[in-house]
Amino acid sequence: MRKMTITGIALAAMTVFTMAAPALAGEAFVTKARGSTITIDKGADDGLEVGLEVVVVRPPDEAVIHPLTGENLGSPEMELVIGQVSKVSARAASVTLMSPPLLALRSGDVARFMTVEEKMVLDQEMSTETAEKAASERTRIRSEAGKLARNISSIQGTIRGLERAIRDLRRYDDDVVKPQFNSINRQIAEMREELGELRTTVSLLNSVPIGDPGMEGEAAMSQEEVEALRILIQDEIDKLSLQMAAVAPPPPVGDMEPPPVDPDLEMPPLEEETPFFLQAWFIVVLGALGIAGIAFFAYMKMAGDDDEDDEDDEDEEIIEEVDEDDDDEIEVDVEEEEDVEEEEDDIVVEETS
Repeated sequence: MRKMTITGIALAAMTVFTMAAPALAGEAFVTKARGSTITIDKGADDGLEVGLEVVVVRPPDEAVIHPLTGENLGSPEMELVIGQVSKVSARAASVTLMSPPLLALRSGDVARFMTVEEKMVLDQEMSTETAEKAASERTRIRSEAGKLARNISSIQGTIRGLERAIRDLRRYDDDVVKPQFNSINRQIAEMREELGELRTTVSLLNSVPIGDPGMEGEAAMSQEEVEALRILIQDEIDKLSLQMAAVAPPPPVGDMEPPPVDPDLEMPPLEEETPFFLQAWFIVVLGALGIAGIAFFAYMKMAGDDDEDDEDDEDEEIIEEVDEDDDDEIEVDVEEEEDVEEEEDDIVVEETS
């Protein structure tokens, strides 16, 4: 059973090999098979030589049945054994088998061989085919190499274009971008300096000058505030005038003659009166007015915002006019006081005389 299995596998393998193997040029039929030697019906006239290799095959005249499964494998041409020519005659040759045959040989089996001339022709054909294949392969390689060279040239051109673009960009950066950035940096530095100066100016404008209310930097006053200040100053002046009127002696009425004076009567010594502007109440009132004015200016300075320079000039002119009015009124009061003193002196002189 095992022998039959091996035989079936060998038959199948030989069948496949025979179908795939190339056909040989010369053919001869086996006329006698005895042991490891067979005789064929071709000899030296057909180109056989001693040492030539011969392949014995079973012609496809019978169907091959699988020994195990009984499957009909068809009628392929099976290679049974390979031999070598040992003796040659004109029309016959003896072939020595190089291995045991796959099946028992019999008369009618085909022995195929290839002579030296046929082998040379086949080798030449194979060489020619190989050369043609090599030539086509070289042509294909050259074509691909040409395409690759063109691609490389295109890539090199692209690289050169990129290098030119990079040089142009660097030139543009050096000629345009960097100067613009430098100009922007200078402008930013100038703006920072201007901002610092503005901060300094604002800080100076926001300072409150207590010692000199009329100096630059004071807050601008509105019309209502100026009017209120003028009314306050006028009220103080009116109060001061009333006080001065109460202290001054009444003026003489008509041309009244003084009463006769007894020459023997001794006149009391005249007491010199202190001027009103040197009296304590006048100094106190004047100091209170100054403190009130300074406090008012400080309050307006802290509460108000900075206005335009024109408004500041107008406010200063209004304040100067108010001050001038005050000075005029004070001068009038002083003149009246001087007139009163002169009249008193005249009265004293007349009484003395």
